[in-house]
Formats: sequence, C-alpha cells, structure tokens
Amino acid sequence: EGSVIARFQYDGILVMRPKPMEHDQGGSCHPYKITDTLRGISESFHVLQSKQSFNVEITVSRLIIPPEYEEDAIFCNIIEESVDINVSNNIGLVSTDPSDIAVLDFVGDEEKIEYTRCTPPNPCSLPVIGLSTTEYGISLQLKVGIPRQITSNNDRYHHAKTIVLSSGFVEHIMYVIVTGDCPSSGGDYFTIPFTKPILVVRDPPGGLSSVTYENVQTTMRVSHEHFERYEGIDNENSVHKLLSYDSSVGVGIG
Repeated sequence: EGSVIARFQYDGILVMRPKPMEHDQGGSCHPYKITDTLRGISESFHVLQSKQSFNVEITVSRLIIPPEYEEDAIFCNIIEESVDINVSNNIGLVSTDPSDIAVLDFVGDEEKIEYTRCTPPNPCSLPVIGLSTTEYGISLQLKVGIPRQITSNNDRYHHAKTIVLSSGFVEHIMYVIVTGDCPSSGGDYFTIPFTKPILVVRDPPGGLSSVTYENVQTTMRVSHEHFERYEGIDNENSVHKLLSYDSSVGVGIG
C-alpha cells in the first residue's frame, strides 16, 4: 500500500535508410552506414544520371540493439504516426544557386516543379506512412539536376550533392554523385514552342484520291561592288588601268 510503480520503456533510436533505387549506379561502392548509434546518424552513397526522374523511398525504423556488425543489429518497425521526416533536396535545381538558375530559365513549368521539389529554401516535411505491410517511411518523386561543378566540403565525396533527411536530432545524409553533361550557360535545356497550324489538309474520300499543298518562297540577291584591277608601272611612274567594272544585280523569286 502506498507503493509507486515505475514503468521503464525503451523505444530504441530512430534511424532512416533509403531503399534501393532503380537508376542508382552507386552499387556497393560505399554501403549504408550508421555513423553514430546514440543519435541515429547515418549515411549512404549513390550515383544518378543528370535529368533522371526517380522515386526514392526511405524506410524508418527504431534501432533496439546497436550492432557490432551491420547484420547483428536488431530493429523494430513499429513507428508512431506523429513522426515527420524533413527533406532538404540539394540534388535538384536550387533556385538560389547561380548555376541552377541558368538551367531553370530553360525548363517548363511542370518540369520545374519536379526539379525544385523540397529544395532550399523550401524543404519538405512529410509524415511517415506505410510503405508495405511491414515497413514504414516516406516516398518521394524527384528529378536530378546538373552535376556539381566545384568541390564540396566533404572530404570523401568531393563532387557529391546531398539529400538531407532529418527528424529531431536524427539525421540521414544521402551523398549523390550526379553524372552527365553540364551546360555552361543553360543552353542544354530548351522548350519547343507550339504554334497554331496555318492550314489543315484533309484527304478527300475515294481510294485513289489525294490532296497536295505547296507554298514555296525563295528570295535570292546577288550583289557585286565596284571592282578595278591595276597592273604595270611605266618609266614615268604612271599607273595603267587595265580593267574597270561596276555592276549591281538584284534577283527576286517568289
């Protein structure tokens, strides 16, 4: 009587891990790694082609027993609905980056939405959802921008861009090497204008019927300026003009 019962509950450490992506060329060059088990800090390495649309799924789980080796870890996939994941996408086209701005000027509105989704200064906050019957996480459709032209501050991945995922103090960094061409002035991207037709040609009824429309306009102009040629000098240092020709001809065909 009068005793107090205390209940201790350990939920584990929240960790995030990207699922394999269809167009990822990184393979197993640098495997997924938990760099700080106490704070749930992890990283992964990827290689993606410029201008490639891709879907990224991030699984969220709780690390119950930290591993001495990767295969020894014990995770719990039960995640409360209140967990949100913040996404800062730096591999798309960032509206504050001068190199990316030059490219954004040449893309259409729909493509621009995909390129700039979750990019600074407007990162996304996404709720954790069920990816399958046994997995929870987030799913996001993104598009890869241009390669990094200058080296980054990261000692290992000098030309990598990043997708930073966070929830509280928990963080996962996706290091992404972007391959492909990099336009010097945005000229690699262009839109094709659509105009109204000036004429619609319809095939008349009948098996051997045909219809033809021809409208050819050609303009040619030939111009020849004054031309003189001098040759020879006599003993009195006078110049003899051997040829003099002045003509101007214009021809128009329409």
